[in-house]
Amino acid sequence: MSSSIKTAFLTAAAFMFCGSLNAQISNGAAGEGALSITPDTLGAWNADFNTGGNLGESFTPTGLPTDYPTFSVGSFIFVSNTHRELLSLYVPWQNTSGNGGAFGSDLSLTTTILSNLSYADWAYGDSTNDTAMSSYRVTGAGVNLHVQLTQAARRSSTAGVGFVVQKYTIRNDDGASLSFKFHRAWDVDMFWRTGAGNDYENDEVGAGMYGGHRYVRQGEVGLNAATCCLSGIDQPTSYYGAKRTHIPTNGGPAFGFGTDNPTWNNYGTPATWKNYVAYVGYDTDGLCGDRAGQDAHIAIEYEVTLVSGESRDFYIIHTYGSTTPAICHMGDVNADGIVNDDDLLDVLFGFGGVGLGDVNLDGIINDEDLLGVLFGFGIAC
Repeated sequence: MSSSIKTAFLTAAAFMFCGSLNAQISNGAAGEGALSITPDTLGAWNADFNTGGNLGESFTPTGLPTDYPTFSVGSFIFVSNTHRELLSLYVPWQNTSGNGGAFGSDLSLTTTILSNLSYADWAYGDSTNDTAMSSYRVTGAGVNLHVQLTQAARRSSTAGVGFVVQKYTIRNDDGASLSFKFHRAWDVDMFWRTGAGNDYENDEVGAGMYGGHRYVRQGEVGLNAATCCLSGIDQPTSYYGAKRTHIPTNGGPAFGFGTDNPTWNNYGTPATWKNYVAYVGYDTDGLCGDRAGQDAHIAIEYEVTLVSGESRDFYIIHTYGSTTPAICHMGDVNADGIVNDDDLLDVLFGFGGVGLGDVNLDGIINDEDLLGVLFGFGIAC
């Protein structure tokens, strides 16, 4: 498939699924902690690259006005140094150039949508769609990955905090084992701190430990309520917190913009970036502080091998308005930082229906959800 044909296909797909691109899921909160996102079928959302308009999400932090902090967020699939695919329907991101060409310039993999986004009010019974489901396939020479995606907007028990859970169930439908990288990148451009030129470039990045796993964060210096965290329920293989033009201690390439190409060119997180936060170091908790004039972005990556027919669940957590992730275990139904009797009761009282007790996000509260809480019982973040 030529580059022009692929671009035309993606443009047509974006038009065909315009309802998916424009429909939101929301945590139904009012005021502080209110969160709505507009995900696409592949699990990406973004502001409009050309106009800066809000196509992505809106969030209201504690003590601050509603804003849409995300410039772009999406996932990549990398297979060795042979195959790569950006999982986003947004054509301008597919065509982003710089440091080696457009994300859409590699045609070795093809994404085919199997089911467009459908929406449901699973969590709160407030007639607000909080969950979206879709599926697609990523194929190429020796690659046949089936992806079942559930995206859910949720409230935290902590005031002013909202979060999104993304469950990617990735199955290897090829006849042979496959090793690949699943990479989640988040370019957060916050404008809550006003009075400075290029306000989004003042964001600080950092890392911390939560629930035994390290996570990365990005936010306004000194404004904890305007902090966003990127984490996984399972420990990622690697992570990074980037500030543009900064070169990690162990060498280049230098970090760039959240929508440029060092990760793309290296078929995954460059070796010198792994587990590194700009101006902080490797495998270290801390914050970079106010580094004006250097755009920031954060990412986590999983390296996995699936035998033929095997699948794995990846739970990605995007937390808004907190210096720590909203949850570290899916059994923490009420997002209060511990899996305990309260979570068990949520499952038992909702058994057979829908609600927050749907631990594995499959649309029904049943024995699997009960086991999810029991196996995590006592875990505290």
